Amino acid sequence: MMKAGQWLRDTGETIKISADGKLLDGQHRLHAVIKAGIPIEMQVADACSDQIQNVIDQGRPRSAADVLNFNGYTSTSQLSAVVTTIIKLERGTIRARGRVNSTDVLEYAQQLDLEASMQFSASVSSRGKFLTRTEWTVLHFALHGIDSEAAGVFLKKLSKGLGLAENEPVTRLRQKLEQAKMGRYYLSPEERLALCFKAWNMTRKGETATVIKYNSNLEEFPTPV
Repeated sequence: MMKAGQWLRDTGETIKISADGKLLDGQHRLHAVIKAGIPIEMQVADACSDQIQNVIDQGRPRSAADVLNFNGYTSTSQLSAVVTTIIKLERGTIRARGRVNSTDVLEYAQQLDLEASMQFSASVSSRGKFLTRTEWTVLHFALHGIDSEAAGVFLKKLSKGLGLAENEPVTRLRQKLEQAKMGRYYLSPEERLALCFKAWNMTRKGETATVIKYNSNLEEFPTPV
């Protein structure tokens, strides 16, 4: 379009640059200029606040991963999914289908220390494929915030399958998750996390289990204790 002379200069859209020289908006247009190889006049707004990058282009709302990326985070798709799940758990909206505001995701990401949990999920994801990396991260973060030592034992047994007693809740949990992974039945992300939290709570209470069940139509989503 630029080469064909169809580019309209005065569209009201500006190239936005922060006070420290960071490009906030206009990346695609500038890449198009480079690709076209011809000079184009554009309006430039400089000394803009970094915060506008979280809300510009509302015609196509920036995803939480976009906002995290603009603010210097890496592995933003994974991080966004983790933080979104944590927010939903905290708000009691884990069953909700709606999006979590990207500004909220950024604020939580800035406040939460997720490094150890992200590292843990990366270390177990190859052998514990019955949970997603997001679920492993959330599980590690939630349980270690309650009792780090007990969480370490519980997650080691769940991920490695070693040292399991027959009627331990974690044994029944691992069996159920593995059967679902093999296609015996379907478990939604909500159900997988709920089962993990139920098994954790039973373990904390010293209870045994012959089976682990969760029915979202009859039960509230369990809170780990």
